[in-house]
Amino acid sequence: MDFSIKGPGAGLRFSRQRLPTPHRAASDPPAELSAAAETAAVWAGELHEAEQMRAAMVAVNQAIEATEMAVAWVGAATEGLQEAQAHVRMMEQTARQALPGGGDLPPAEEWERLQERWKKHRGAIDAVAEKTRFGPVQLLDGTLGCRAAAFGTGLDLIAVGDGVRSSPPEGYEILISQEPTRPTFLGELPLTDAGIAGRVVLALEAGGKRVELRTEPGQSPEAVAAALHASARGSGLPVSVQVGPANRLLVQHGRLGSRFQIVGESSVPGILSNRDGTPRVVSNGRDVAGTLHGEPGDGRGQLLTGRPENRFTAGLVVRFRPVVPATAPGWKDGNLAAGRVLVSQQRLRLRWDGPDALHVALRLDPVRCMDLGRGEDEDGEFVCLADAIALPRERTLAALAAIERARTQVEAALHEVRQAGEQALPAHLARLRVQAQNLAAASHAITAPQLAMDAVRTLVRGLRRGADHPLAVQNSVPPKAMLRLLEGDLTTDEVLKMN
Repeated sequence: MDFSIKGPGAGLRFSRQRLPTPHRAASDPPAELSAAAETAAVWAGELHEAEQMRAAMVAVNQAIEATEMAVAWVGAATEGLQEAQAHVRMMEQTARQALPGGGDLPPAEEWERLQERWKKHRGAIDAVAEKTRFGPVQLLDGTLGCRAAAFGTGLDLIAVGDGVRSSPPEGYEILISQEPTRPTFLGELPLTDAGIAGRVVLALEAGGKRVELRTEPGQSPEAVAAALHASARGSGLPVSVQVGPANRLLVQHGRLGSRFQIVGESSVPGILSNRDGTPRVVSNGRDVAGTLHGEPGDGRGQLLTGRPENRFTAGLVVRFRPVVPATAPGWKDGNLAAGRVLVSQQRLRLRWDGPDALHVALRLDPVRCMDLGRGEDEDGEFVCLADAIALPRERTLAALAAIERARTQVEAALHEVRQAGEQALPAHLARLRVQAQNLAAASHAITAPQLAMDAVRTLVRGLRRGADHPLAVQNSVPPKAMLRLLEGDLTTDEVLKMN
């Protein structure tokens, strides 16, 4: 007759001959073992259930301990984020106070004083990222979020979404199939001396702003183009103007992509307007196109973003800046190998599971100034909080925009951490404690009777005697369930010997 007594991770299988009289005197070891084996076999189900219940209780108690520690983790992160938030808000406040009304720039002396104050806040924010810890673990330096870097000429890393997986050691290859371009147009008719002398009116509109210029007699086409360019830039229009072939004006938008447009008008048809005199509307810019690790990406201007359905690169955002013509040797089969992106995604390190398959997850991104406030300015350049401190006075608005983005980013992270500490984790902990109480109550109802426990002890004593009895043990390692049931009856040396 064969039967088994099993527990998680190990099991005993016994083969024995059915004896005519299962219960004999204790002085007959084979008979004693035979009777114990039969009794243990009768109660094997209850013994197994008791061990399963015990293992479930251990798992719940471990989850409770982990969640209680998580509350402390989140508390430390909350304090650090609150400190970073205070510094970013102070930077924003001082920037707004320094800006006079009407969009004018602050005086040079005030701008220098403002930058000095910002430098102190930048040092304080970076110090928060380094010093915010729970034990030896840094919480806000990116260790518990995501670390990534881009390598390649003209390739920059912009963002790494939650759906991006850690890359292989060689990184994710970025292939470009179409470079981004700027909206551009060339006047249909040249700017002649006669037209200039006739005080022609030229107008450009882009980005919701408009500028007009009237030519003066004696100006050269180059002087007119330079004056229109300076007037546009001074008014905040992201366009450039120069003289093109045959003295025709060449106008180009400062931003890359299909969503931008330029409107040109002129009192003499064809110089900036259409030949029929109607305004000329140009939106011929192209968006970047390509793949990330062989997966499709959506292009918007310079930005290439992994699609949501991508397996590895969903939410990965890179910027590609054209640096070589499409005919350069780097292009092969219609694609340019722009570079690679290395990603170490650690977001799952802050995840607290429960035996009921429910979990609480939290991602802590870095709050260093180089990681905060990243975004495009009016010229299509990406600016972060660290860059804002070193910008020239003429780019005050770009600096303020970076500070505002950084504040929004820190506040969003703080909101998520507070929600975890005040709602998600306490609810998770309460659920686990209810589970622990229910398991403790249920374990008493299925505890194996004393005679089954005694039978297990008898079997273990038989195992101590090795091969001095006819009981054939096919697996030399006793089940962990039996060892735990008999912890009080075995010495440490015996347990080590049996394992």
